[in-house]
Amino acid sequence: AAAAAPLEAAEWPPSGAAAVPEEEVRSALEGPDGVPASGDVTGLWRDGDVLYATVRLPEQAADGGFGLHPALLEAALSPLTATASGPPAEWDGVQLHAVGATVLHVRLATGGERGASVHAADAAGRPVLTAEAVRPRPLPPAAENTEVRESLLDVAWTPVELPPPVQGAWGFVEDEIPYEADTLLFEPVRPGDGPVAAAHAAAERTLDLLQRWLPLSEDVRLAVLTRGAVYSGDPDPAAAAVWGL
Repeated sequence: AAAAAPLEAAEWPPSGAAAVPEEEVRSALEGPDGVPASGDVTGLWRDGDVLYATVRLPEQAADGGFGLHPALLEAALSPLTATASGPPAEWDGVQLHAVGATVLHVRLATGGERGASVHAADAAGRPVLTAEAVRPRPLPPAAENTEVRESLLDVAWTPVELPPPVQGAWGFVEDEIPYEADTLLFEPVRPGDGPVAAAHAAAERTLDLLQRWLPLSEDVRLAVLTRGAVYSGDPDPAAAAVWGL
């Protein structure tokens, strides 16, 4: 990235900028959802259309090898986000000049026709990040977002009428599968020879059943009923093996 001139401020905050009261800062930065930025905004000043902010990366934030830590970037943009119609989504002329910053002095000029310009420097005034323009992308109201919501996949519970289980359950060894309905129900019982052996036996016998069922007419459905296989306070490793298979 090309070098950029240091932030034009020999003193911080710049003279002429009025401090924004702490209560107003906290209220503005929390936004409508009440969730503050993940970084710390330790000071905010305003001079017309220009906002000045000091932001700090929380000590507990992991380094992670970022060029600029996401929590610090979020905090740097939070004064802009709090006054915009949506989150920053369009960026022009972005340059990262230094890495590893934990404190930023940020200048946000919001009066530009193309969007807000961003100039972030470290505590010594050395450039860290500059952006010629940042523009928000408004989020549609919930009432106008029906098409988006309905396009998401969802899980629906569909009750199924099931016949009696296959005779013998775990002892199923017949060459032919007897069935009278269009659905074949296989309900494994819990073997009593230990969890490891039971899991192996369960998977083997279920696989045997699957191989016997596959050549049948496509009109015959197979339903395998397990208990304690997933999300259970009384887990059954053998049933989990069957469910996974």
